[in-house]
Amino acid sequence: MILLEAIVFVTMYYYLCMDADIHKSRIKEAVQPVNILAVMLISTGMCFFINFQLPIVMNVLPDSIVKEYTNMLEQAGYGVEWIPTIICLFLAPIAEEFLFRGVIFYYLIKICEIKLSKRKAFWIANIIQAMLFGWFHMNLIQGVYAFIIGLVLGFLAYQYKSVTSSIIAHVINNFLSAFVWKLVVEALPVSNGMYTVGAGLALCVVVLGIMLCIVNNEQ
Repeated sequence: MILLEAIVFVTMYYYLCMDADIHKSRIKEAVQPVNILAVMLISTGMCFFINFQLPIVMNVLPDSIVKEYTNMLEQAGYGVEWIPTIICLFLAPIAEEFLFRGVIFYYLIKICEIKLSKRKAFWIANIIQAMLFGWFHMNLIQGVYAFIIGLVLGFLAYQYKSVTSSIIAHVINNFLSAFVWKLVVEALPVSNGMYTVGAGLALCVVVLGIMLCIVNNEQ
């Protein structure tokens, strides 16, 4: 099912939103070393910022909400079973990026630009597509951090005028969450203080990546 969705959304994006030749040139720009570095910094920092915050947030949430979230993760089988892992790492990012940061984001910006400046149109469109992305996950905890991720991925798609960078960032985020985060947790002492410091450092990495992205695009 997810494979069919990916094919449908990719087709919609290419035929409704983007000329194929323009998209190819933007892919080349997005995979330039400096741009890849910026995307890696942003996606890595974003992943660790969210994961460092999750234990603190879940301590203050009702047990029913936390249980629903943990059950969802266990049933998904990411990082354990190979089919769910492939879907998580590749198919889901492709399908979701072409839908949310591709088709939906593209038309939201077009609609908003009718009466608003480009900057205001971007922010409104980005917030709406991120909200839809969060709602799409149908889980309160996952929906909230999916909203945050959606905002960042929307920024990347807008900066590079292509979903290539947001797909790369999405894949990196899912890979780190599924495999690397477990190793980090096991190596660090369990305390809110440590999680807070980790989240702060991760946020600094995100800001560094965003600055690199903006400065490089202005040249």
